[in-house]
Amino acid sequence: MSSPWPRRLRRWLPWALLVPPAGIIVAVLVAWSGAINIAATAGHPAWLESFLALAMRSSVRAHSSAVKVPPLDTDLLPLGAAHFHGSCAICHGAPGQPVNPTFAHMLPHPPPLQEHASRWRTGELYWLAFHGLQYTGMPAWSGAGRGDEVWAVAALLRELPSMDVSTYQAYAAGNATLETPEPHQLVQDGTPIFPTATCDRCHGTAEATAVSPYVPRLGGQSRAYLLRALREYRVDQRQSGFMEPVAAALQEENLAGLADYYAALAEPRQPSTFAGDLQMGRTLALAGDAQRDVPPCLSCHGEPKRADVPRLAGQSGQYLEQQLLLWQAGGRGQTSHGRLMARVAQRLSITQIKAVSAYFASISAEDGLAQMESAP
Repeated sequence: MSSPWPRRLRRWLPWALLVPPAGIIVAVLVAWSGAINIAATAGHPAWLESFLALAMRSSVRAHSSAVKVPPLDTDLLPLGAAHFHGSCAICHGAPGQPVNPTFAHMLPHPPPLQEHASRWRTGELYWLAFHGLQYTGMPAWSGAGRGDEVWAVAALLRELPSMDVSTYQAYAAGNATLETPEPHQLVQDGTPIFPTATCDRCHGTAEATAVSPYVPRLGGQSRAYLLRALREYRVDQRQSGFMEPVAAALQEENLAGLADYYAALAEPRQPSTFAGDLQMGRTLALAGDAQRDVPPCLSCHGEPKRADVPRLAGQSGQYLEQQLLLWQAGGRGQTSHGRLMARVAQRLSITQIKAVSAYFASISAEDGLAQMESAP
């Protein structure tokens, strides 16, 4: 006697095959009808809220599993805090700064990160800040390919739950003085939705060095180079999640004034603790490496005839290494200057990158010019 299951399977199989197409048709019809209320005021049913939260957490966990967390030193915290305060705190709040009511009524609600950041691993925080989240208002990092910058934000988020108000505000203000406006200023000028962004928040001043060795020294750079850099940030030819939003908000008439200001700024030097073979670095700076087809660094970076390139002497080793590694990995190649530097960086070994970064961090701009003039 034959089993009844094959007969039953043949009977129900055609109907089973119709279920997925029928479900899709029903879903499309429901969407087309407008029956679903997508207003933020409507909220999500509890079951949908739980489902979306499960899907989001599982997705972040799965896609961030390959992220390798590097050592995150405290020098990253001021840079991460400055960016967080100007770009993230308005939605997510910060120590001493509540979430803006407008953004608190988004759906889904932006979580207060001082309370919620500890629920995520460091690699997950990095992934979230770099890639953003669909359908939440959480954008991806605006500097395409600049995952190196995002570690500053991840470092800040990792420490945020245990950070008190005074420590956070000191990090976030950097070299800037963030004063409470007087009543007459509020009457005349109002207050911006986003916290005021100032260059001093990250960069050096006449009295203080940059807030982090991962921030470039601008004081004493040429006007031509500073103008070129700002314009490249504005049109997305040079990528940076820190600088692109700031440069895009500037008016063209502001750029010349900023370039003049920093070109004339006598910024104090930052003491260098960056380790590397100084003699190897000096050789690369003055003579290059003929076997690797690497030209002398100072043949461009220091001579007056190349005013549109930055002076390297006096920059921090961490910043120089970061930029060379970025070029070596294929970043910053959208301009002729960037493509030239990418070719040079890709011919350098990691040891040479550390050596030349340490060397330029150990000398002043004047020393660099003097050594170039005395080179054979």
